[in-house]
Amino acid sequence: MAITEVVKVEFKERRSREISGTLQVSYHSRYQKGHRDLEGVLHKDVDIRTCSRPLFSIRAPAELLLLPAYHQHHAYLSHEVATTLATHLNLDPQMNHFVTLQIASHATNFMVKTHPFGYSIKADLELLRFVESVTDNDDDEDVDYGACPVCLEDFSSTVGSRMVMTDCSHYFHKSCLLPWLKKQISCPTCRRCVVDIKN
Repeated sequence: MAITEVVKVEFKERRSREISGTLQVSYHSRYQKGHRDLEGVLHKDVDIRTCSRPLFSIRAPAELLLLPAYHQHHAYLSHEVATTLATHLNLDPQMNHFVTLQIASHATNFMVKTHPFGYSIKADLELLRFVESVTDNDDDEDVDYGACPVCLEDFSSTVGSRMVMTDCSHYFHKSCLLPWLKKQISCPTCRRCVVDIKN
């Protein structure tokens, strides 16, 4: 089983008539699970996206919007974004650094383009977690997986139902796990978070 975590950033920007710089950051999470069959074809089993939520807002001081100060503007935003992201989201340090640089660089480049005016930028982060499993051979038919913890039906008695496994190694019917994950982002068995986000 392979687990991949990615952060994507989408920007919406507009020029401001005032000499001010505003950066609003929001985020949503996305959980995808899939498997590769023996021919190497990837099949998506689960794709759940949460609604976008505001995370934080930063207003750059007006003196940092003057063109000679754009290096200070970048340093200021880098520090503020890195500190605030680390407070709100549980990203590994390298990913936090990458996202911070992406946001600060984008804001600074847009600030230079809009000079002598200010800017307003909205950055939406997508925290994507993709879990991929490989379908082994047909020997799995001899393994007893027990019962689905959600519907309590034995896996061997539900012919044709798709079985999925969480990253904490618990098995469920796909038709049982999907509705559960739309309401809660935790494993129904051990309550471990499927998508690790700090509030």
